[in-house]
Amino acid sequence: MLTQAYFAWMFRNERHIVIAKGLALTQFAIGNLNWIMFLLLRDEGIFSTGTQVKVFIMFTTVMHNVLGILLVLGIRKANKNPRVREG
Repeated sequence: MLTQAYFAWMFRNERHIVIAKGLALTQFAIGNLNWIMFLLLRDEGIFSTGTQVKVFIMFTTVMHNVLGILLVLGIRKANKNPRVREG
């Protein structure tokens, strides 16, 4: 997430939609990968360290998807702005 924040900060004045789309896709992919891996590996004992890990996974899954949704909303709003470049 720090890397994505760095890239978002680097291109903050560019308003480059392709970069925002890539970041949104990454957020959705990571968020969904979190819960898929949790479901696939929970019987292996990998998450048997307690409730804290389960809560953390649920929190990160939700947060990644929320960030993805916010990016999509920003992209839709930016598409209405004529100063924004598509590619």
